[in-house]
Amino acid sequence: MNTMRIKNICLILILSFSSIGCSEEKQPENGYEQALIVGSFLVNKTDKESGIGTGEIIRGYCILLFENKDSDLQYPLDYITFDLPSDLVDIPEELLSLDYDPDNCGPNFFPATYRFTYKIGLNYDVLNSKDETEFALGPCTASGLTFPWENYSQIKILNAHITTN
Repeated sequence: MNTMRIKNICLILILSFSSIGCSEEKQPENGYEQALIVGSFLVNKTDKESGIGTGEIIRGYCILLFENKDSDLQYPLDYITFDLPSDLVDIPEELLSLDYDPDNCGPNFFPATYRFTYKIGLNYDVLNSKDETEFALGPCTASGLTFPWENYSQIKILNAHITTN
């Protein structure tokens, strides 16, 4: 009986150690998270205290983490950012021509044919609410937004580069 118990313990240990080597780590390659730029939008930056528009129009971008590219998300979006380096990617003007989606006052997502075109590696920090950029979407703000902006965190891009894989 002791021999059988020892064999079972050994078998359990062997199986435990062999499965450890098979687990996939989700560490960013070279410290960079793989992501896609999947849309953009123009907003009027607002004053944090008064909520009044400053008149400064800024472009925001939709970031989808590469690991979520095949997810069944209602909106293909993990984060938004207002500090994508302007020389990082050359997005055609026709993809940037809409300020926002007029149907739901959300971002203008790129057509499916461009969904996987703009691959980037990035280091970023998720901003807390006091550091986020406050913004309004013109007449959408007055009519009540239907896009759930509050569900998506803003990020500050610390470093980014184009990826090909």
